[in-house]
Amino acid sequence: MTTGPEGAGGAPAPDSPHTSIFEQWGGKLSSFLGYAHLSHDLTTGLLVALMPFIRDDLQLDYFHATLLTSAYALTAGVAQLLGGWVGDRLGGKRAIAIGLAGVGACTIAIGLNTNYWVILGILVVQGIVSGCYHPSAAAALSGAFEPARRGRAFALHMVGGSIGFLIGPSVGAAIAEGFNWHWTYVILGVPPIIAAALVMLRLRLPTAAAATTLASAPQTETGGVREVGRAFKAVAIVIVPVILLQLVVGPLMSVFSLYLVDHHGVTTEAAAMWITVVRAGGLVGSFLGGWLTDKWGRLQTIFLTLILTGPAVYLLTSLPFNPLLVASFVLYGVLGNVREGAMQTYLMDASPPRVRGTVFGIYFGVGQEGSSLIQPWAGRLMDVPTIGMSGVFNAIAIGSGALSVCGLALLPFAFRKKQPVPEV
Repeated sequence: MTTGPEGAGGAPAPDSPHTSIFEQWGGKLSSFLGYAHLSHDLTTGLLVALMPFIRDDLQLDYFHATLLTSAYALTAGVAQLLGGWVGDRLGGKRAIAIGLAGVGACTIAIGLNTNYWVILGILVVQGIVSGCYHPSAAAALSGAFEPARRGRAFALHMVGGSIGFLIGPSVGAAIAEGFNWHWTYVILGVPPIIAAALVMLRLRLPTAAAATTLASAPQTETGGVREVGRAFKAVAIVIVPVILLQLVVGPLMSVFSLYLVDHHGVTTEAAAMWITVVRAGGLVGSFLGGWLTDKWGRLQTIFLTLILTGPAVYLLTSLPFNPLLVASFVLYGVLGNVREGAMQTYLMDASPPRVRGTVFGIYFGVGQEGSSLIQPWAGRLMDVPTIGMSGVFNAIAIGSGALSVCGLALLPFAFRKKQPVPEV
């Protein structure tokens, strides 16, 4: 698929007139990993979108519905911590393939079952295997591209995930409406298995990206722990509010399709389709985030999204169903992917090559783990008549607003802070 990052080994500089726009955004390697990301997120984004179908079929209350989303997210959070560590040892190629094949097999298994508790157990397994994918893909991209191009390379990879999240709910809703939600899972579980086979057969990581595993590095294990600690210390002032935001808004999207059905009165099929509007915003945000991250700066981009997310969440939770609410869907999706692209790039810049998978796994795992722990608790509160879904969503809006104020206060720091000098 590729023998090395464009721009290395005497090739034109990343943004020279002789370098195509495609190469500036990561070229073949980022495109191929973007395809893998699409296959992965095509299935993992189904649960939220199809929750109205699943809730009606299995007769679930809010608590048991959020328990399903939490079962996947909770184990995926823990698995990110382990998956990054495993990827640093086995190599990114194997870890990526394991994540894709495991997610696909579990997706098919969910479609073949009708028992709530069996499905819950399969989601736990799916969360475990999915943890191998993201840390290893992020580490591979970081090792393959120089800092000036790294944000756009990450962005093209995220575009794949955004497309998967975009088409998964729409295609899944159409299949569920025409047949049932079980067929959606069976059919859409096939693409990630195909992607896993292609990764093993076709993916060729550049030498710099493939040779930075802990197994081949001469440093001691204690040295690796110190390197991870130094990486997080360098980005602590920005990673803390970003993870807090993930914790606050986690319950929002986990039940958003149910919110559209129960609060705004849309049909179950329409609710799944409207989720694609949020994902469409994420697609735009992937491109915008990659460009802003490389051209304007990692920190400036991150704090800008923190400032704007609070107002976006307020609009999502307070507006009636009208065009302005639809615009807030798009805005929320844009901000989420811009923030993630900038944060991942900034974190990878601060991380030594041999522990990048571990560092990313910890970052992604902590945010997802905390959010997944909050979701069932939020679902239980939604079942309380005096609180309900509106009360929980109001609390989320207040928390997001507070973090926006925090981002505004920290914005001057972004212009004073020296960017980490990454190893390449």
